[in-house]
Amino acid sequence: MPYLDKIKRKKIYRIRYSLNGKRQKAVYLPKGTPPLKAETILNQFKIAVANYRLGEPFVNPLIKKSSAYTISEFRDWFFENKKSVSNRTLKDYERTFKILLDATGDVFINNISLPKFEDSISHLAPATRSIIIRSLRAAFSFGIKREIIKENPFLKIKVPRKRRLPDILTKEEKNRIEKYITSKNALRGWYLGRYGALRRDEIVRNIRKKDLWFKQGIINIPKAKSVEYQKRPLYPILEEKLKPLIQDLDDDDYLVDIEPDSLTKAIRRARKKAGIEKRGSVYILRHSFGTTMRLEGVDIKDIKDALGHSSLSTTELYTQLAIQQVVEKTKSIEKNL
Repeated sequence: MPYLDKIKRKKIYRIRYSLNGKRQKAVYLPKGTPPLKAETILNQFKIAVANYRLGEPFVNPLIKKSSAYTISEFRDWFFENKKSVSNRTLKDYERTFKILLDATGDVFINNISLPKFEDSISHLAPATRSIIIRSLRAAFSFGIKREIIKENPFLKIKVPRKRRLPDILTKEEKNRIEKYITSKNALRGWYLGRYGALRRDEIVRNIRKKDLWFKQGIINIPKAKSVEYQKRPLYPILEEKLKPLIQDLDDDDYLVDIEPDSLTKAIRRARKKAGIEKRGSVYILRHSFGTTMRLEGVDIKDIKDALGHSSLSTTELYTQLAIQQVVEKTKSIEKNL
């Protein structure tokens, strides 16, 4: 029979049950569900399982038809339960839901007008439209995975495939930019991006002095993009650059104790002073790092681990960038072929 299980670490309830002797995927109740309501839902599951044994189809008591959720109701549920993402990603989701609500109004999910939504984003660049559609797909797929809804209407929309490859910086360009970064906070952030390939949210007010494990050659990242803790390589060049800049810090002090936008602006100002027109700030360092590793012949799986990617398909971007670099460098030999 179904039983109730409480995950104390996440402060949520889940219900486990079996059908025909096979354990089914656990059903997670929304965060904040009161104990009495959890028991009521458990009883509904017991009735559903009992009816199934009598030959009736099994109906998950938690699943509403999509018509039972408005966009705003589903959005609120999503933000309450989707916790394993960075603050920046959550803000991106907020913007995406706002675009959807502005386009269609707060209608029920099965009444979402896809033509109206597509028309509202048609003026945007293909890459921007792709991000919006993929974000909505991911949000609704999460609802299906948690067995809250059954339908993902955004799978019906074609995602723009054309993607502009990001810029990367050469070693000489990075050296020129570095000369114009004067603040210690920004310079430490620059080094973590240049020689550690860390994301901005992993750099700013996240890594403390005690997280630099010099003897083991490891950076301990308390909050990475999609996990609570992650370890990345601490290369000798990064150790050499950081040590003079952290002598005055206590073990619990952040290496970069400024606002995220302040780091971005500091690097952009330095890039403009250096006369470099390529777009990007912190993330261009990460792209440059991954591309350099690929050009040097590093295995793509090792690059994946070094960058902390969860999927190898993300890392494959650096193969494309590396090929692009080879093409640029070999253009001059065309006349001799």
